[in-house]
Amino acid sequence: MRVPARYVATSDRIPLVTAQEVADWLVRSTSTRLLPREIFQLLFGSDGSTSGVEGVWAAVERRLDAVHRVGQALWESGNDPTDIAYNQGRLSVRDLWRMLKTSTTASPINQNEIEQAIGFLTSPVVSAAEKVKHDEYSACASLPVVAARLRSLADVIENGIPQRTAHQAVVPSTVRTRTVPAPRKGPTPAPHLVRAWAAATGRPVSRAGRLPASLIADYQAAHPMPHDED
Repeated sequence: MRVPARYVATSDRIPLVTAQEVADWLVRSTSTRLLPREIFQLLFGSDGSTSGVEGVWAAVERRLDAVHRVGQALWESGNDPTDIAYNQGRLSVRDLWRMLKTSTTASPINQNEIEQAIGFLTSPVVSAAEKVKHDEYSACASLPVVAARLRSLADVIENGIPQRTAHQAVVPSTVRTRTVPAPRKGPTPAPHLVRAWAAATGRPVSRAGRLPASLIADYQAAHPMPHDED
């Protein structure tokens, strides 16, 4: 007797699945990850038929597809010269529905699905789009940028934001620091000697006035006194 693809025991409601189904679900979850409640629905909420199981996956995939298509439509309209001249690149839910209803898919996304996608894209955490008027929206970033934002968001959700202390401030690698030699004890060298040395070594120096302490320290480092070498 052939065991059905999935059978729920009538007494204890224990879902029975085949090894092939588990393998198929694992492969499919690499692109469409289900939440615990959706997995529960997959096991207990459908009638066990192929169409019932497919309905659970399809519902999740349609929501993801709606986010992609609505985000792409908003970005393209916001960068299209004709749309910008006509409506400043802003689209309403009805505009999006009219644009996306011509999709080649068997069941184009409806207005409710578009509204759900906009709700996600305009959420403060994502900020991929913004509400310009009461019924018009515009894109704030391209889909690759939004995807990068979501990847960083996923990392923060999983691991939290690293805590930094004051002494962990990062100095940009492009900033170079120069150690100024400590001034040498003893008589200060004559200004004309320092100016002559600075001019010979290509260092900027004024013709008159007080010499910078750093320039004097450099001169002293280049001209050590006999006791400095001991």
